[in-house]
Amino acid sequence: MLKSFIENELPKQQILKTVYLLIHDHGPITKTDLLEKTNLKQTTLFRIIERLEKDGLIVESGYGESNGGRPPILYSINARLGYIVSLHINRMFTRVSLFNLHFELLDQVTISMTKKHTPEVIIDEIIRSIHTFMKTHQFTIGELLGIGVGAIGPLDRERGVILEPEPFAAPGWKNVPIVNELKKHFPVKITLENGATLAALGEYEGERSAYKNILCSINSWGIGCGIISNGEVVRAHNGNVGLYGHMVIDINGELCECGKRGCLQAYTSLYAILKDLGTNYLSPEKDLNWCRENTNDLIKQLNQDREITKQAVLRSAYYYGVGLSNIINLLETEVAVLSGPLIQLYDGYFNRVKEVALQHITLNKKVKIIQENSMQSNASIGAAVSTFSSLFDREEKE
Repeated sequence: MLKSFIENELPKQQILKTVYLLIHDHGPITKTDLLEKTNLKQTTLFRIIERLEKDGLIVESGYGESNGGRPPILYSINARLGYIVSLHINRMFTRVSLFNLHFELLDQVTISMTKKHTPEVIIDEIIRSIHTFMKTHQFTIGELLGIGVGAIGPLDRERGVILEPEPFAAPGWKNVPIVNELKKHFPVKITLENGATLAALGEYEGERSAYKNILCSINSWGIGCGIISNGEVVRAHNGNVGLYGHMVIDINGELCECGKRGCLQAYTSLYAILKDLGTNYLSPEKDLNWCRENTNDLIKQLNQDREITKQAVLRSAYYYGVGLSNIINLLETEVAVLSGPLIQLYDGYFNRVKEVALQHITLNKKVKIIQENSMQSNASIGAAVSTFSSLFDREEKE
């Protein structure tokens, strides 16, 4: 029912979709509040609501506050008519999540990324996980509305390809046609987006009444950046918003992994910290490949060896704070959400980043800089939100 409603392109269907989306975005909502959000006549709106309710697309969900008479009926969409799967792929794990149409998490599988987890292995595990969701929650491919994929950039969003991200523990993560591979098994709408962008969108979904300008930044082996500006997603063609980690902070500076000098990432990433510590810090058993495969264990080791590592790690935090302040100054960010293994696991790292950023912010002194331990959850929600919006051919959070 919902798929046929979405796919119906007749002009008279568009007004039904408009009202449906208003109920989705603002529900539970009364008829009176819907009237205020549309230019429809009361009789027209009531007829549309009656039609949507008769078709099972919306349901009554309680009563609003009474102004002296009978309390008004509240309407919500019928969240059980469809499901959305979101994928979050990064160097540490792949997370497969199942959401209903209210973006409530119903089920989740997390797969650790090791040197064995090539694209082929991960795609097979994703496919098995989705089939398990369908069996456990008893829904068919006709009720699966879409799959949203969040991944590390750079990406080709139009072709649905993960291009050439910083190295994974396993080989093969170059020019991966993730969307086409999934479409072979699930003929549904599938979208591909930068994971940090989806994290920002997920944060916005939770904070949309409070903030319109949000920055989400994830620092690990590289730097991910997601931006919501004036309530709209900011995205680059290659899915790596503005290559934030490769902004130049010293034209004659350190050599970056990208081959250029002075990039922010050359001072803040885990590569930069290990380079700062020198080759003697790593043992043959715990070489760079081990570090990539065991990032959290590496951070714990850095934390334990604070006498050796503190200067290098907090130097990274200093430059990260400087780079963060540049973006906040440029975009007039209201809330900056920081995540990543260093933010989460190295004592004092977040506080140093925040301290330096606030020192270098010029006018926007009221910005909130917060530590987020569940950025991955936000990215999963953001993928569901983005996919749902794409079904109706609209930009997220118009």
